[in-house]
Amino acid sequence: SSAASDVYKRQAIENEEYPTKQMRTHPRFNRSSPKEEKQRIKVDFYPEGGHLIEEIDNRIAFELRDKEEKIIAPKYILIETNNYKVLDTLQVVHNGRGTFNINHLHWEIGLKNCHLTISDQNQIYEYPLPTPEKAGVALQADINENQINIQILSKNITSPLFITLQQGGKPVHYQSLGIKDRFQLCFNTDSLQQGVHQLTVFDRAGHIFADRLFFVRKQETVSITSVSYTHLRAHETLANL
Repeated sequence: SSAASDVYKRQAIENEEYPTKQMRTHPRFNRSSPKEEKQRIKVDFYPEGGHLIEEIDNRIAFELRDKEEKIIAPKYILIETNNYKVLDTLQVVHNGRGTFNINHLHWEIGLKNCHLTISDQNQIYEYPLPTPEKAGVALQADINENQINIQILSKNITSPLFITLQQGGKPVHYQSLGIKDRFQLCFNTDSLQQGVHQLTVFDRAGHIFADRLFFVRKQETVSITSVSYTHLRAHETLANL
Protein backbone atom coordinates (compact mmCIF):
# COMPACT_ATOMS: atom_id res chain seq x y z
CA SER A 1 0.00 0.00 0.00
CA SER A 2 1.27 3.46 -0.80
CA ALA A 3 0.46 4.76 2.68
CA ALA A 4 2.55 2.09 4.33
CA SER A 5 5.38 2.64 1.87
CA ASP A 6 5.34 6.35 2.73
CA VAL A 7 5.88 5.43 6.38
CA TYR A 8 9.31 4.04 5.62
CA LYS A 9 10.22 6.72 3.08
CA ARG A 10 9.40 9.56 5.46
CA GLN A 11 11.76 8.24 8.13
CA ALA A 12 14.48 7.80 5.54
CA ILE A 13 14.03 11.38 4.39
CA GLU A 14 14.36 12.59 8.00
CA ASN A 15 17.89 11.15 7.99
CA GLU A 16 19.01 11.99 4.44
CA GLU A 17 17.53 12.75 1.05
CA TYR A 18 16.14 9.55 -0.40
CA PRO A 19 16.18 9.03 -4.18
CA THR A 20 12.85 7.83 -5.58
CA LYS A 21 12.89 4.06 -5.91
CA GLN A 22 11.43 2.21 -8.86
CA MET A 23 9.58 -0.98 -7.96
CA ARG A 24 7.56 -3.32 -10.09
CA THR A 25 5.06 -4.04 -7.37
CA HIS A 26 4.72 -3.09 -3.73
CA PRO A 27 4.08 -5.51 -0.86
CA ARG A 28 0.72 -5.57 0.82
CA PHE A 29 1.05 -4.28 4.37
CA ASN A 30 -0.96 -5.78 7.19
CA ARG A 31 -2.67 -2.59 8.29
CA SER A 32 -5.47 -2.60 10.81
CA SER A 33 -7.56 0.36 11.86
CA PRO A 34 -10.59 0.53 14.16
CA LYS A 35 -13.84 0.19 12.24
CA GLU A 36 -16.06 1.82 14.81
CA GLU A 37 -16.45 5.51 14.13
CA LYS A 38 -17.01 6.22 17.82
CA GLN A 39 -13.42 5.23 18.59
CA ARG A 40 -11.49 8.41 19.34
CA ILE A 41 -8.09 6.84 18.71
CA LYS A 42 -6.87 5.52 15.36
CA VAL A 43 -4.44 2.58 15.46
CA ASP A 44 -2.35 1.36 12.51
CA PHE A 45 -0.17 -1.77 12.56
CA TYR A 46 2.94 -2.32 10.40
CA PRO A 47 4.64 -5.74 10.49
CA GLU A 48 8.37 -5.68 9.79
CA GLY A 49 8.95 -6.56 6.17
CA GLY A 50 5.33 -5.73 5.36
CA HIS A 51 3.62 -8.99 6.29
CA LEU A 52 2.53 -10.93 9.34
CA ILE A 53 2.58 -14.62 8.46
CA GLU A 54 0.66 -17.15 10.53
CA GLU A 55 2.81 -18.86 13.19
CA ILE A 56 5.96 -16.93 12.25
CA ASP A 57 7.26 -14.61 14.99
CA ASN A 58 7.66 -11.00 13.93
CA ARG A 59 7.97 -7.41 15.12
CA ILE A 60 4.96 -5.17 14.71
CA ALA A 61 5.10 -1.39 14.69
CA PHE A 62 2.05 0.59 15.75
CA GLU A 63 1.04 4.21 15.40
CA LEU A 64 -1.58 6.04 17.45
CA ARG A 65 -3.44 9.17 16.33
CA ASP A 66 -6.69 10.86 17.26
CA LYS A 67 -9.40 11.65 14.70
CA GLU A 68 -7.62 14.90 13.81
CA GLU A 69 -4.38 12.94 13.16
CA LYS A 70 -2.78 14.49 16.25
CA ILE A 71 -0.25 12.57 18.34
CA ILE A 72 -1.55 11.09 21.57
CA ALA A 73 0.20 9.77 24.67
CA PRO A 74 -2.08 7.21 26.37
CA LYS A 75 -1.90 6.37 30.05
CA TYR A 76 -1.15 2.76 29.18
CA ILE A 77 -1.19 0.34 26.24
CA LEU A 78 -1.63 -3.40 26.73
CA ILE A 79 -1.95 -6.57 24.73
CA GLU A 80 -4.55 -8.71 26.48
CA THR A 81 -6.39 -11.93 25.87
CA ASN A 82 -10.13 -11.60 25.37
CA ASN A 83 -10.39 -12.85 28.96
CA TYR A 84 -8.34 -9.78 29.97
CA LYS A 85 -5.13 -11.53 30.90
CA VAL A 86 -2.27 -9.09 30.24
CA LEU A 87 0.33 -10.48 27.85
CA ASP A 88 2.42 -7.36 27.16
CA THR A 89 2.74 -3.76 28.30
CA LEU A 90 3.69 -1.48 25.41
CA GLN A 91 5.39 1.89 25.31
CA VAL A 92 5.09 4.81 22.92
CA VAL A 93 8.66 5.48 21.79
CA HIS A 94 8.31 8.55 19.58
CA ASN A 95 5.45 10.59 18.10
CA GLY A 96 2.75 8.11 19.03
CA ARG A 97 4.72 5.13 17.72
CA GLY A 98 6.12 1.98 19.25
CA THR A 99 6.69 -1.71 18.61
CA PHE A 100 5.88 -5.11 20.05
CA ASN A 101 6.71 -8.71 19.21
CA ILE A 102 4.37 -11.46 18.14
CA ASN A 103 5.79 -14.75 19.46
CA HIS A 104 4.87 -18.35 20.24
CA LEU A 105 2.69 -17.32 23.19
CA HIS A 106 0.44 -15.20 20.98
CA TRP A 107 0.23 -17.96 18.38
CA GLU A 108 -0.70 -20.54 21.02
CA ILE A 109 -3.51 -18.33 22.29
CA GLY A 110 -4.48 -17.18 18.80
CA LEU A 111 -4.34 -13.55 17.63
CA LYS A 112 -8.11 -13.52 17.19
CA ASN A 113 -8.33 -14.23 20.94
CA CYS A 114 -6.19 -11.18 21.80
CA HIS A 115 -6.59 -7.43 21.45
CA LEU A 116 -4.83 -4.12 22.01
CA THR A 117 -6.13 -2.09 24.95
CA ILE A 118 -5.54 1.67 25.26
CA SER A 119 -6.37 3.84 28.25
CA ASP A 120 -6.65 7.53 27.45
CA GLN A 121 -8.51 10.38 29.15
CA ASN A 122 -10.39 8.01 31.46
CA GLN A 123 -11.64 5.95 28.51
CA ILE A 124 -10.75 2.38 27.55
CA TYR A 125 -10.43 1.44 23.87
CA GLU A 126 -9.98 -2.06 22.44
CA TYR A 127 -8.66 -2.97 18.98
CA PRO A 128 -8.17 -6.35 17.26
CA LEU A 129 -4.63 -7.36 16.38
CA PRO A 130 -3.63 -7.72 12.71
CA THR A 131 -4.93 -10.76 10.90
CA PRO A 132 -2.05 -13.04 9.81
CA GLU A 133 -1.70 -14.35 6.29
CA LYS A 134 -1.75 -18.09 5.54
CA ALA A 135 1.19 -17.86 3.14
CA GLY A 136 3.99 -15.39 2.55
CA VAL A 137 7.42 -14.19 3.63
CA ALA A 138 8.60 -12.50 6.82
CA LEU A 139 11.72 -10.37 6.40
CA GLN A 140 13.52 -9.35 9.59
CA ALA A 141 16.71 -7.34 10.11
CA ASP A 142 18.76 -7.03 13.30
CA ILE A 143 21.38 -4.30 13.30
CA ASN A 144 24.40 -4.32 15.59
CA GLU A 145 27.69 -2.43 15.63
CA ASN A 146 29.39 -4.26 12.79
CA GLN A 147 26.82 -6.04 10.71
CA ILE A 148 23.20 -6.34 9.66
CA ASN A 149 21.76 -9.81 10.17
CA ILE A 150 18.89 -10.71 7.87
CA GLN A 151 16.42 -13.53 8.44
CA ILE A 152 13.91 -14.60 5.80
CA LEU A 153 11.13 -16.97 6.89
CA SER A 154 8.56 -18.24 4.42
CA LYS A 155 5.43 -20.36 4.64
CA ASN A 156 3.51 -22.15 1.88
CA ILE A 157 5.65 -20.60 -0.87
CA THR A 158 6.35 -23.02 -3.71
CA SER A 159 8.23 -20.79 -6.18
CA PRO A 160 11.96 -19.96 -5.82
CA LEU A 161 12.68 -16.65 -4.10
CA PHE A 162 15.41 -14.08 -4.60
CA ILE A 163 16.70 -11.15 -2.53
CA THR A 164 18.31 -7.89 -3.59
CA LEU A 165 19.98 -5.13 -1.60
CA GLN A 166 19.93 -1.71 -3.24
CA GLN A 167 21.33 1.67 -2.25
CA GLY A 168 20.15 4.79 -4.05
CA GLY A 169 18.43 2.57 -6.62
CA LYS A 170 21.70 0.77 -7.47
CA PRO A 171 22.11 -2.97 -6.78
CA VAL A 172 24.56 -3.86 -4.02
CA HIS A 173 23.79 -7.55 -3.61
CA TYR A 174 21.72 -10.20 -5.39
CA GLN A 175 21.15 -13.76 -4.22
CA SER A 176 18.92 -16.73 -4.92
CA LEU A 177 17.11 -18.09 -1.85
CA GLY A 178 15.58 -21.13 -3.53
CA ILE A 179 12.52 -22.58 -1.82
CA LYS A 180 13.90 -22.91 1.71
CA ASP A 181 11.56 -22.03 4.58
CA ARG A 182 14.38 -20.31 6.47
CA PHE A 183 17.34 -18.36 5.15
CA GLN A 184 19.92 -16.14 6.87
CA LEU A 185 22.55 -13.74 5.57
CA CYS A 186 24.48 -10.77 6.88
CA PHE A 187 26.15 -7.63 5.58
CA ASN A 188 29.21 -5.96 7.09
CA THR A 189 28.36 -2.29 7.66
CA ASP A 190 31.88 -1.24 6.60
CA SER A 191 31.07 -2.45 3.08
CA LEU A 192 27.93 -0.32 2.76
CA GLN A 193 27.74 3.30 1.68
CA GLN A 194 25.96 6.02 3.62
CA GLY A 195 22.28 6.35 2.83
CA VAL A 196 19.03 4.44 2.57
CA HIS A 197 19.29 0.77 1.69
CA GLN A 198 16.44 -1.41 0.55
CA LEU A 199 16.05 -5.17 0.94
CA THR A 200 13.50 -6.84 -1.35
CA VAL A 201 12.40 -10.48 -1.54
CA PHE A 202 10.67 -11.45 -4.78
CA ASP A 203 10.02 -14.36 -7.16
CA ARG A 204 10.87 -14.85 -10.85
CA ALA A 205 7.65 -13.13 -11.91
CA GLY A 206 8.74 -9.98 -10.07
CA HIS A 207 6.13 -10.28 -7.32
CA ILE A 208 7.46 -8.69 -4.13
CA PHE A 209 6.89 -10.78 -1.01
CA ALA A 210 8.68 -8.54 1.53
CA ASP A 211 10.34 -5.14 1.58
CA ARG A 212 12.56 -3.53 4.23
CA LEU A 213 14.46 -0.23 4.43
CA PHE A 214 17.35 0.66 6.72
CA PHE A 215 19.67 3.67 6.93
CA VAL A 216 23.47 3.75 7.13
CA ARG A 217 25.05 6.99 8.31
CA LYS A 218 28.81 7.48 8.17
CA GLN A 219 30.41 10.48 9.88
CA GLU A 220 33.43 10.56 12.17
CA THR A 221 31.72 7.57 13.66
CA VAL A 222 29.30 5.28 11.88
CA SER A 223 25.66 5.10 12.91
CA ILE A 224 23.12 2.55 11.80
CA THR A 225 19.53 3.69 11.93
CA SER A 226 16.70 1.20 11.67
CA VAL A 227 14.08 2.68 9.37
CA SER A 228 11.68 -0.22 9.49
CA TYR A 229 10.37 1.65 12.44
CA THR A 230 11.27 -0.28 15.10
CA HIS A 231 10.10 0.63 13.07
CA LEU A 232 7.54 2.86 11.68
CA ARG A 233 8.45 6.47 11.08
CA ALA A 234 10.69 6.77 13.96
CA HIS A 235 12.40 4.42 16.45
CA GLU A 236 16.16 4.65 15.77
CA THR A 237 18.78 2.08 16.66
CA LEU A 238 22.16 3.81 16.75
CA ALA A 239 25.41 1.91 17.10
CA ASN A 240 28.72 3.76 17.09
CA LEU A 241 31.66 1.83 15.70
